[in-house]
Amino acid sequence: MIVRLDEGLDAVQVRPGMAAEVTFSIEGRSGSGGVLVPPRAVGQDQGGRFVYVLTRSDAGEIATAERRTVQTGELTPEGLEILDGVADGDYVATAGLRTLAAGQQVRLLEAR
Repeated sequence: MIVRLDEGLDAVQVRPGMAAEVTFSIEGRSGSGGVLVPPRAVGQDQGGRFVYVLTRSDAGEIATAERRTVQTGELTPEGLEILDGVADGDYVATAGLRTLAAGQQVRLLEAR
């Protein structure tokens, strides 16, 4: 994934090739009724396109994966538009789609 820093840090603090942990929220686009997700969050098989939505437990850092069929829209520079199947505020798995299964418990990297 490529992230562009618009402001805040100068060139002394951030250099090309540095690794970073990036957190962002998925927000709906006004007027579209959909949400944007990283394209790698969407899998496809004979059943169609899908994502794994992660539902957090009361403890906060453990989540249960739920496979949801999604309808996709446009691919934009900001992400792939999901028109149906994901709502604003849902946590969507962005890695490990090939090994995830419905009902599997996973540990969130950073609970919020």
